[in-house]
Amino acid sequence: DGLAAPDVLDLLSGLVDQSLVLAGDGEAKRQRYRQLETVRQFGQRQLDAHGEARRCGEKHLAYHVQLAERGAAQLAGAEATQGAEALQAELDNFRKALDFALEDAATAEAGLRLATALAPFWNLRGYWREGRQWLEKALARSPRRDLARATALNHLGVLAQKQADFAEAAAHIKESIAIKEACGDGHGKAISLTNLGNLHTRLGDFDEAVTCQREAARLFAQHEDRQREAKVWNNLGAIHFLQGHYETALESFERSLELFQALDDPQRSGQCLNNLGVGHKELGDYTRAIVYHLQALELFDAVDDQDNLALTYSQLALAHANLATETDLYFAFEPVAHPEALGEALSYLESALAIHQRLNHARELAHDHFNLGCVHCSMGQPQRALPRLARALKAAEPLDDAKLLVRIRSALARAHAQAGHLNSAAVYSAQAVEQLAQVDAQDFEAVYFAHYRILDWATDGAALDFLKKAHEITIQ
Repeated sequence: DGLAAPDVLDLLSGLVDQSLVLAGDGEAKRQRYRQLETVRQFGQRQLDAHGEARRCGEKHLAYHVQLAERGAAQLAGAEATQGAEALQAELDNFRKALDFALEDAATAEAGLRLATALAPFWNLRGYWREGRQWLEKALARSPRRDLARATALNHLGVLAQKQADFAEAAAHIKESIAIKEACGDGHGKAISLTNLGNLHTRLGDFDEAVTCQREAARLFAQHEDRQREAKVWNNLGAIHFLQGHYETALESFERSLELFQALDDPQRSGQCLNNLGVGHKELGDYTRAIVYHLQALELFDAVDDQDNLALTYSQLALAHANLATETDLYFAFEPVAHPEALGEALSYLESALAIHQRLNHARELAHDHFNLGCVHCSMGQPQRALPRLARALKAAEPLDDAKLLVRIRSALARAHAQAGHLNSAAVYSAQAVEQLAQVDAQDFEAVYFAHYRILDWATDGAALDFLKKAHEITIQ
């Protein structure tokens, strides 16, 4: 109310000196303050008594609407982590502002703006239920079928999808599309179509997903939003990949790469290059896959993107292992075609492992140790494989990933059989069988075969021969 910034600081310092306001922890530039609850309640009674509560509530709401909208813009850019932390620090204030806004029709529009601005934060931080509740309440208070409603419905659909409420998600996003189309908002329609396409992909409705994403790409191109157009082409590549249409997937990834390169976006260009590498691996062109992954590695190294560096090291390792074994590393039982490539695979996996250890990424560590164990098995080194696989199992057990546990225990059975430890092989195979109750039946028969036959085998040669036959069943 007309106070200059230095006066505000002097006033605040005086309140701190009198213990009416408490200074929290934090850097000087981001110092936060709070009141004791008794002081806050007293202040609220004074505002009520002097008829100032409404005016202060409106000012508090207006400030936090602007703060949330600035934060939402940060979440969409390079400062996403800082933006999320800033919004998290204000979460109780946002809740208070929303409570105030949605009590009265006069402030309902501001409440919808605030709930909509916070939706990306709720999505990112996993506040899906709370986000849905606020958006639903805000939409009920603001029944007008305008673009503000359409934007809120789109976010509500995304949050519903995160909670696997697919019918509600589809209904909200489709209503959002209808309103945006009626309002002539082609760009906004493309955003909602992208989310609807993602929902169809999640449900396995790939043809519908392709239709949505292609129309979104057309609209983004029409509105010259190259960033979103590039993302949609990458989405299309992923859908075609899931369909097994690898050539078409590669065409979409190439288009996405062209757009991201034109935008000078090294991180997303690197992701597209990795996708192209994975696509070429599926086509059996392992040498070309390695070229794409090496290009991605160079980009991620230049911007010090540790997460994507580790991912790319892993992809390079798998491409070299594929080149060596001419099959999936997990199912490699024959002598390898290019043994020198397995040495490269080990080196890249060790690089990925070092990054994941530094970042303390438990799931990735489990996969790294598992892949290292499989490489050692393919190199005829079960004694080196066993400690790796044991570490993989230890890292995977807390993750509640039944499929990964089945694969690790099956690999341990293989390594023990390869080493001549048939009793240990039988134990791990039996554990894998028990775990299969939580996994798609695709892998069931193979591990049952491995379990029951190991008990009768007298030589590791026979064990390995039957394990080979068992694993062939899993990839049919």
